[in-house]
Amino acid sequence: MTEITNSAAMIGDCTHTVSSSLVVKLPSSQNACPICVITSQMAAVRAAQNHFLTRGGVFMSSSGDVKKHVIATRYWKKTKIALANTIIKFENLLNKPGLPVEDMARLSEALEIWDDQKIFLGRVPGLRYVRGPNTPVPTEEDRERARVFMNWVRNTMKREMILSAIREKARSVSARPPDKDLPGWQLVEPKSFPNPISSAILAHTRDGNHTFINLPHNHHDHPPPKSVFQALRTLIAPKPSNPIPYRKHVRISPFATISSEHLSTANPSPFKSLSRTCATAPHSIHTTAEHKRHKYAYFRRHPTYAPGAWASVEGSRKANTSFYHAKPWAVEMYVGRELKREERERKVAVQLGRDGREWMVALGEVRKMDVQGMRLERLVVWLSGFGDG
Repeated sequence: MTEITNSAAMIGDCTHTVSSSLVVKLPSSQNACPICVITSQMAAVRAAQNHFLTRGGVFMSSSGDVKKHVIATRYWKKTKIALANTIIKFENLLNKPGLPVEDMARLSEALEIWDDQKIFLGRVPGLRYVRGPNTPVPTEEDRERARVFMNWVRNTMKREMILSAIREKARSVSARPPDKDLPGWQLVEPKSFPNPISSAILAHTRDGNHTFINLPHNHHDHPPPKSVFQALRTLIAPKPSNPIPYRKHVRISPFATISSEHLSTANPSPFKSLSRTCATAPHSIHTTAEHKRHKYAYFRRHPTYAPGAWASVEGSRKANTSFYHAKPWAVEMYVGRELKREERERKVAVQLGRDGREWMVALGEVRKMDVQGMRLERLVVWLSGFGDG
């Protein structure tokens, strides 16, 4: 069995020199160098973990003695708390100004030893850990790069959306037809010419004694494709709602299709052949019956009660399909009886099918034999042997 190590004895064995300025700041129980203090406390935590592993772990102890398990748990907690307090103490000493360089070097070395083993010392004994990929911890430089990158993406998206809006506005202004009231513009109807230019629109612009004719080029002005941000804005923008309310009309067929028996029967009997033909019939009165009435109209004893399409005949008995108000033992007995009946029918059907196949084989063999020359007793014995097989 693993013995629990005493960390105080290991601290007392320290032979390193400690400066007087650091001895004053450390507690009296840690009258040693920071490296030996950290090493001894880490060894105590590892010893407590190994002690738990020999007993089966924290959650399941191999020994039946509960008192020993409680003592081991308390010691494990005590060593971890002592190590955590020492780490906090050393980190606070490093942050204080005026500490000698030698003391800072020893404290930093002790904290580096702890940093190398902190993952293993923080594990719970007896708990299975999955060995996954070593994910590095992001540093401050990595966080700063991520922040700068996100700001650049945000500014780029904002600038692209502004440019898309400006291009869309300029395109709509350029596509607007010229104003007839502006001076210097005159719209002329196109004339028919035998050449291909006859289908073009001629815009005559007169400037003094000169006449300018603008001929269109063989160029199709297709709208440029939308950018990703513009398409995304088009998808996100809510569509204007129709002010005119649209009333939904429901149309149903005058006849309903009724499924066949083999589709609507659960756990059918193997001795009953179910129909596979579908039938059509007019809808029942429940299809167009009212589904909402005043609550007193459903109460039979109320004077305003009026039987509707969903009402059953007075005095009729409902089928207890959900075993309502039934005892648990009665439900189990009924369900067990039904299951036994289904199993018995299934076995009988399987046996009949097997016997039928055997008799068919026997009949085929009899047809091949000379039945007339064989005695009747031998034939009966031979056929009975097939039936028993």
